[in-house]
Amino acid sequence: MKKILLLLAIVLICTTFVSAQDTKPMTMFAGGGLTMPMGDLGDYTKMGYHGMGAIGLNLMPVIQAIGKVEYHTMNLDWGDLEDGGGAFKVTMFGVAGRVAPPMPASKIKIFGLAGAGFAAYKYDSDETFDINDLGSISISNTSDTENDMYFEIGGGLEFAAGTNLNLFAMARFVSVATEGKASTFVPITVGLKF
Repeated sequence: MKKILLLLAIVLICTTFVSAQDTKPMTMFAGGGLTMPMGDLGDYTKMGYHGMGAIGLNLMPVIQAIGKVEYHTMNLDWGDLEDGGGAFKVTMFGVAGRVAPPMPASKIKIFGLAGAGFAAYKYDSDETFDINDLGSISISNTSDTENDMYFEIGGGLEFAAGTNLNLFAMARFVSVATEGKASTFVPITVGLKF
């Protein structure tokens, strides 16, 4: 939890400008960044990266519904197993609600979001392992794709970069309902809203 709060504070400090209130009925988002594994997922994966694209529909002046797709990959880290490469890969399809409270006198536009959807995930590896302390998970180069629900919550900042172009930075907590314990990670995303 301390890491999440620290990441949100960094996002707040790094952003100093803001865009005006959205007047378009629809907006598009494109971005990417780092994916930090948390909890049990952090025990056997390294920090990874992600990319995302989304379309937002303005429902009210401060509320936007967003449909999105994301792809995350985190390299497997098996500690003493030198030959164990591979990655944990997640493709997410979901919807989110984005709330940006009106702050006309402020130069910073803050937003929060929460969402849910489906995550297609798999473990790809060059080797086959049976890790007992991780619930006897077998990882092989023929791993099947699993599909489960995910939820997310987060927030960020946005600032103007042109007439119809804004930059944004956000951090989210994502939990995928993988078999056994949930797989959790924190994506830190920077991108464009146009």
